[in-house]
Amino acid sequence: MGDALQDGAAQGSPADVGAILGVLRSVGLVGPKLALQLGEEPVLAKQLAERAGIPYEGWVLDLVRAQVKGAYDDLDLDIRLAGSAKTPGQQAVDDAVHCMTKPQASAASSEVVPQKRTSVEVPQRGKMLRIPKGKPLQGKAGEPEDEAILRVLFEELEMMGAPVVAQVLATANPDRAKAALLGKYRASTVKRYLAYWQGFRRWVGKGYGKLPCQGEQLVDYLLAREEEGMGPSVPLSVGKGVAWFEKLAGFDQEQMISAAPLVDTVTRDLLKKLEEKAPPRKRAPRMLSAFLPALERLVVNKDLEPSIRAGAWVKLLKVWASLRFDDVAHMKPEMLRVYDKKLSGLMKRTKTPGGGKRVKGRHCGRGP
Repeated sequence: MGDALQDGAAQGSPADVGAILGVLRSVGLVGPKLALQLGEEPVLAKQLAERAGIPYEGWVLDLVRAQVKGAYDDLDLDIRLAGSAKTPGQQAVDDAVHCMTKPQASAASSEVVPQKRTSVEVPQRGKMLRIPKGKPLQGKAGEPEDEAILRVLFEELEMMGAPVVAQVLATANPDRAKAALLGKYRASTVKRYLAYWQGFRRWVGKGYGKLPCQGEQLVDYLLAREEEGMGPSVPLSVGKGVAWFEKLAGFDQEQMISAAPLVDTVTRDLLKKLEEKAPPRKRAPRMLSAFLPALERLVVNKDLEPSIRAGAWVKLLKVWASLRFDDVAHMKPEMLRVYDKKLSGLMKRTKTPGGGKRVKGRHCGRGP
């Protein structure tokens, strides 16, 4: 960073260089936010010179380019250090892939014509509250929730001109093909992903006056959410929601907003900062292994009250069979059987690992 700074400021006086750097810090363009200006250095340099009250010359552009490149390289280093837990072989493969893709990303950014900006201001607090919220997801009279979600999803796909829309309409039975869009996802999962996508799409429409089409828009949206205040899980959830919608829409990899390299870089940076400020996670109290022998002695002690022995046995049954409280609460006594000195039970209501994976749960334990 120091060498790049000297190269860029070689023709400028210390006072002028300090004025340029002071304007950068005053508007908050440091670190990840400065790295976002990659490919837009000429516009940024002119704006900085105007704000600093100095003539715009070639050394100003060189200085800005050096600062932006240094911030971008620092982010790359942070990402590499974050993967230091990998084996040397895995890290070597990741580094090789990164070196191959980085020149392509830099070349693409240099070919894009920079958008004109009226000012170099960071997102201001309160913008999210001024964005009009979409209509709540409500079905028509007698319309099931799955059909309501599918209808709203298809409207979003049509709005974005998704290729999958034309493919669905070209089938012999469009209604059945449309119903297959939900795929393996539950209605609640689709509803959550769709909400993240709609929030991003409405924000872009309010700020840019058009539909989302660039990865930089998703980056600006995440930074705006950061200014408003968000939980550590929001950046990753927003990215997953946008990626899910684009994959479902059938866009090519080059057209996908979520596939932009800068999106992943900013998401990692936000996750690191938000997790440092987040409070400790709440977890259920864990059963110490030292308690298990004591509970077993309670179960076999015939001098104690039957209710105490039964309570200890139920607790042991939950531990042995890895049952949740809800599992035991809905366990029917007539579904329990004892054979060969073992207790077996068939559960018809339990949490499943995902949509389309509803299987009967069978748990075994020892009797008192």
